[in-house]
Amino acid sequence: MEIINSLSNREIATLVWMVVILSVLIYVSKSSKAFLDLIKCFFAKKLTICYLIFIVYLGSIIYILNRIGLWENYLFKDFLFWFFGVALFTFFGFTKIHKNRDLLNLTLKTFSMTLFLEFIINFYNFSLLEEFIFIPFISFIAILQIFAETYKEREGHQQVSNLLKTTLSYVGFTLIAYVTYKTFY
Repeated sequence: MEIINSLSNREIATLVWMVVILSVLIYVSKSSKAFLDLIKCFFAKKLTICYLIFIVYLGSIIYILNRIGLWENYLFKDFLFWFFGVALFTFFGFTKIHKNRDLLNLTLKTFSMTLFLEFIINFYNFSLLEEFIFIPFISFIAILQIFAETYKEREGHQQVSNLLKTTLSYVGFTLIAYVTYKTFY
């Protein structure tokens, strides 16, 4: 109950949009069998072993932190958002690592300015209605940018990718400026 009460407007809007999108995807899929096959793929034997190692490792860290007094129950919300938002995507991104340099780049990317920006931007939340509008807008632009970047060898896709990157940068700088303004005033 403590976790539910501590959800911010942004987190509520994100969870609602995720449930809506997942429901639509399940509904429009050709059959529920395809969705069940996808779930089975996520829990293949080799992946399940990796998940268990991952969970035991993180559970051990949480247990140790709790025993020495550095873990509080209110941190579970942030932990769950980190786990399902960053940790799993990073976990699946390890397939792209072929050299030590790739691991270093992934580590630097994970612990770069993103952490600072996440802290600053999440420090201030908009109203629930504004979050319901803002989240799909930014998500749509980000998805389009990823798609354009993935197929940048096609004619025109590189220009679209650059435009969308610029748009996301402007939105990000505007958010940082607004949150900084709201924080100090």
